[in-house]
Amino acid sequence: MTRSPRVQQIHRACDPKALFIVISLAGAMVLQCGCGRIGYEPSHEDAATSIDASIGIDARGTLDAGQASSLEVNITADNAYGFGYGDDLQLSNYFGGVANIDASDIFSCGANGIETYVVPPEALGDGTYLYIVAWADKTGSQGVLGQFLEEGKAPIYTGTGSWEVCGTDQDYTPESGGPSQEIVNQEIANCNATNRWLASDDTGQQRLEVGEDNSTDRVIIEPGNEFPITCNSLINGNARWMWLNWDVTNVSLPETSAFIWPGGGLNPDHEFLVFRLPFPSR
Repeated sequence: MTRSPRVQQIHRACDPKALFIVISLAGAMVLQCGCGRIGYEPSHEDAATSIDASIGIDARGTLDAGQASSLEVNITADNAYGFGYGDDLQLSNYFGGVANIDASDIFSCGANGIETYVVPPEALGDGTYLYIVAWADKTGSQGVLGQFLEEGKAPIYTGTGSWEVCGTDQDYTPESGGPSQEIVNQEIANCNATNRWLASDDTGQQRLEVGEDNSTDRVIIEPGNEFPITCNSLINGNARWMWLNWDVTNVSLPETSAFIWPGGGLNPDHEFLVFRLPFPSR
């Protein structure tokens, strides 16, 4: 991972008095609450024992006026993800990877729930594409959900707009930390070279699968209703779950779903997955 302008990770549900440490993770700043967790193991070589007053976050975890053009990212995955910005050829900045092991990590608003990041303008740079990288634990449900908000701009939701996905066949466990930026960029190049980017309206045997929005609750995991409402105070109901459908003929509603692991010990959905969306002009 290359060193990038710092990005702040916030767990809003924490008692602000529990905020206790700022850790530099390859140039990205992560604010951690004493009652929360970080889904990966960061390097502590640059750790500080107090909050840096220059980061522009007040005691309530909100933006100050000096960061009005920053991008707020609220995101979760079943089970692991990273995200970043670049162009159609590569990532310039990559922030990952977070592993969500328990249901509360994935779906709740609590300290262990969905992650909120504030990306400053310098970290976005001249990026023309937004990327999400995701991988799962091969049990139960699987998917990624999020929203990207910038003052004065239309919100970006997963599953809405011209998203594409490419399966890499490079498998990782959630706890592994996932692929490095270098590996992700190698796979973006492979996806481009082999023309493997898939949209939701592709008519072949594979496609981007766009699932239910974040307004439908769940009692049990079943095709078409795989996920509960996921902290809709931070992720709008218009956001939709995304994954790759690896066999459109045989993985289709109402019998089966690409958001439910089919069983077996292989990697039929070609994880890890790379999602991308042309980023609105800045």
